[in-house]
Amino acid sequence: MEKQDIESGDVYKELCEKFEQGKSKRNVEVLRSFLNDDRIIDFRGKHAEYLHLRSLRAKAFTLFGQYLKASREYQLAVNYAPSNKKWEFLLQQSEMLLWYIITAQSTDESSDIFLKCEKTLNKTLENIPAGKDKIFQQITVAGLNAFLKGLNQQTSEGVSLLKKMNFLPVPIPQYNDKNELVILFRHFFMGMAVAIEAKDRQLLLQMLKVISIDDQTLYGEKNLFRLLWETMDQTFDMRPEFAEGFNQLFNHRTHLSPAYPNLRYFLDSVGAGMHTALDLFFSEFK
Repeated sequence: MEKQDIESGDVYKELCEKFEQGKSKRNVEVLRSFLNDDRIIDFRGKHAEYLHLRSLRAKAFTLFGQYLKASREYQLAVNYAPSNKKWEFLLQQSEMLLWYIITAQSTDESSDIFLKCEKTLNKTLENIPAGKDKIFQQITVAGLNAFLKGLNQQTSEGVSLLKKMNFLPVPIPQYNDKNELVILFRHFFMGMAVAIEAKDRQLLLQMLKVISIDDQTLYGEKNLFRLLWETMDQTFDMRPEFAEGFNQLFNHRTHLSPAYPNLRYFLDSVGAGMHTALDLFFSEFK
């Protein structure tokens, strides 16, 4: 191994460790030092390392709530990603733009960010590779796109988009494999949130088919809320990334008004343990 490669490996290790140290210890100074280190540019010839460092930088920016800067990191990574992975970086770029829209107060650039997010999601869809997981990857993108439309007071358009999808159940072997379909489970509740906002019973039931592993639960004689919560509870246990996605929206629920009043009510009621009120709320779904 040449001296230059050894030195490059040392720098890569140093940068990764700096990020992990800053994140684990919640050390702002260390994270800022990591973000201010411009040696990442030296890794553009080493695509795997470069992509990983860009992803770490994006995660660091999200810790500061700087979603636009995080989206920029993923955008810079796209051209260095292999063709079968480009859609993942485009999806992450879109997600950061989406979270900027959710958390930011209305600004002059909000409409531009909305359009950019929409275009990036469409580009994500175009870059999904062929394969057995394509339908689930399409469902993932559709969920984010539908949620974006809801933020723009276009919930009905979001519902229409979702209803075009073929909601197939995740095969049990893939469900049980914690390394399979992580991106789907991580983002799936965002699509469900649109169905909850629209109070669309049939759409919600169709979406629950994707993540249900117990047909008896899904088709049992239960009211809609109990059926929803039992299915979600099973998925929380089996796929922690689904819980992460739910918790992220739950923790930002104060930002969901006025675009998502029904979703906000659902999340507030879940937090307060108001299950009887939720029984009534879901009985209104048609």
